[in-house]
Amino acid sequence: MSSTNGKGVTIVRVDVENFHRLRLAEAGIEKPTGLIRITGNKGQGKSSLLRAVKAALGGAGEVLPRAVNDESEDGSGQVRIELTNGITVTRRFTEKAPKGYLTVEAKDGARYPQAKLNEILGPLSFDPLAFFDLKPDRQREILFSLGTDPDLPKKLEEVKAERKRAYDERTPWISQQRRASQVSRPEGERPEPVDVSAEMERLRVLRLKVDSIQVTRDEIAELDRQASAHEARIDAIEEEIQRLQKEREERKSQWKLAQDAMKKKEADLDGLGDPTEEIAGIEARISEADAVNEALEPWKTYGRARESEKEAKAKVEELTNEIGSLDVRERDLLTKAGIPIPGLTFDTDGSPLLNGRPLEIASGGERIELAVAVALAADPDLRICLVDEANDLDLESLEALNALAEEHGFQIWACRIGLEGPGEIVVEDGEARSAPQEETAGAVS
Repeated sequence: MSSTNGKGVTIVRVDVENFHRLRLAEAGIEKPTGLIRITGNKGQGKSSLLRAVKAALGGAGEVLPRAVNDESEDGSGQVRIELTNGITVTRRFTEKAPKGYLTVEAKDGARYPQAKLNEILGPLSFDPLAFFDLKPDRQREILFSLGTDPDLPKKLEEVKAERKRAYDERTPWISQQRRASQVSRPEGERPEPVDVSAEMERLRVLRLKVDSIQVTRDEIAELDRQASAHEARIDAIEEEIQRLQKEREERKSQWKLAQDAMKKKEADLDGLGDPTEEIAGIEARISEADAVNEALEPWKTYGRARESEKEAKAKVEELTNEIGSLDVRERDLLTKAGIPIPGLTFDTDGSPLLNGRPLEIASGGERIELAVAVALAADPDLRICLVDEANDLDLESLEALNALAEEHGFQIWACRIGLEGPGEIVVEDGEARSAPQEETAGAVS
């Protein structure tokens, strides 16, 4: 989002009347970029000066309740800010308008609404430490957006999806490997398996023959019964002999055929001998083989378990290597992301680290340095950062921030308790003024 007046807008002057703890502020800013130190003792109004800048530029939402202090004779207050693009912003507060009346005026007299200011505001400029209040996903999104690869979030999501797929595939293989490893080796020596297929076939044939002979005997017995019945009938009704003679001859013929068939099958049975003993032997041998094969079953189970464990182990190793490759790929993507934040890295889960530690346990100074670096890298049109509590920063860190601000064309307004000498703006007893140049010449700036 670009301002119609171009990038690189900073503050050249701030005037405040009766705003919070400030009765009066008259501060001209000689430095267009770099670190602007606001110094003074506690409770003098340093933070009120930053809140005044927010209230003027950020809209009514940045105005806190009871903006006008009690020392105002007419119950009104005012914040006036001049920007390097020639725009002057004035917000005047009254009892009827506690959120203030806004005037945005250009050098040529043209006036604009709050939307004009919104065009040049950056999301983290006013309070860069707001970065730490964001959810981790939003922090990552902002950090990735600062890199040189616009497709980095998409690539990382692809890696994440592939890693999840690999983990999901690996889980059942790990379970299979664990179950297989729990199958213990049976005691004693492994028996050799016994093949009883030939014995089973012989037993089947013998049983078929025995069943066939039994059927034939039953048929002969039935024919004997029928023949006896016919003989009795012949004896009982002699007068029917003539009529039945023909039938009798036919029956005798059938009986003779049956006798011949019986003799043939008895001859077959005599040649077969008594199969009972052989059947009993075969059954005994099959029973013995079943016992051996039953004893072999645990060994088969053990063998299958070893094969299953071997297969699962190979698959787990393959997927673990794939996950490792995905981790390396993700680290490479993050390493080459070109995010211009000193000391920023990412852990294996893609969470940001500052100097090797999670952001939530970073020191106060580290948090300020990171937050400012993120705000600078975001490159808004209005290039100011407001840091209320900069006392956690040592002189070396202040020098680094100053160099970083100048490199990016920013002003970093930082409140410091005035222990190391006056800054660019000195606040004392509710009044803020630009420090004389000879006082700030030797200070960190």
